Amino acid sequence: MDPLSAVSLASAIIQIVDFSAKILLNTSEIYKATDGKRKIDRALEATTANLGELLAEVGKKSSINYQESNASGQRTADGQLLKLAQDSEEVANTLRVTLNKIRFNGNGGERSVLKQGFRTVLEQKTIKDLADKLDSIRKQVDTALLVSLQ
Repeated sequence: MDPLSAVSLASAIIQIVDFSAKILLNTSEIYKATDGKRKIDRALEATTANLGELLAEVGKKSSINYQESNASGQRTADGQLLKLAQDSEEVANTLRVTLNKIRFNGNGGERSVLKQGFRTVLEQKTIKDLADKLDSIRKQVDTALLVSLQ
């Protein structure tokens, strides 16, 4: 076997082992959880719910309509907060749907848990992207609130 083929084969084996380890780790965590959710999933759900509630409260207390703008055509800080609340709700709903897809319902035994572990690994990128979007929205909210307080 030539060296390039050996390196290619070793690389493929390492990827398979890494992917399998991720599946087994997630499967173990899902199986041990009483509610079928991993700790990180519960934390993301709580953060999503908290951000949604806070932005909904901001939307209720704001006295302006999102469509209003100042003389230069730019949105005011309050208008930005309303837009961020809408964005947050969309991202939060998508995240909830994704987390519910990978949630283990407790039925089906070990094979079902293994499927959930596999789904979790496949959905990790989507979950991370959505969590990053929520973090970005949170930072924008912080900035808009600071401007709004001035």
